[in-house]
Amino acid sequence: MPSLVLNELSCPYPERYRPMSAEELSRYFSCADNRAGIHDGERHAAVSVSFAKAGWLYALTDAASVLKGAQRSMKRNLKNYRELETRSLTVAGQKASAVRFEYTANDKQIEQCGELVVFRYKKKFYSVYYISWKEFNEQNLPAFYEMLDSMSLQ
Repeated sequence: MPSLVLNELSCPYPERYRPMSAEELSRYFSCADNRAGIHDGERHAAVSVSFAKAGWLYALTDAASVLKGAQRSMKRNLKNYRELETRSLTVAGQKASAVRFEYTANDKQIEQCGELVVFRYKKKFYSVYYISWKEFNEQNLPAFYEMLDSMSLQ
């Protein structure tokens, strides 16, 4: 099974996914800096992992606070954003915060589902984004959860 590696984080993924180019990462996730991603074009799903260094301003911040900031940005930037659920979980042995949501794609009238998971490791915050066309979400979501469960830190 191939593995997506970003900094200290390793994420095995199913064979049907392929790595995304910097151009694709920018188009789907607005930025390719400190980010890696995979895409399944047939089932219309993508997963991205990114990190940001927790500078002095974030020294006392936790994953839930970083997630709330990201949610504010998603509400502003995603068409018809609807929060479905927030939850806590463990990813790669770290406490994480997550939000599941739906929105309409900006370039097409396609309903999409997504999940954002945030956790802190050492002096970095990792963000794991999942997006899928809504019609394929039930097929795609189990593979995303398997990826989350198999993530490890070096």
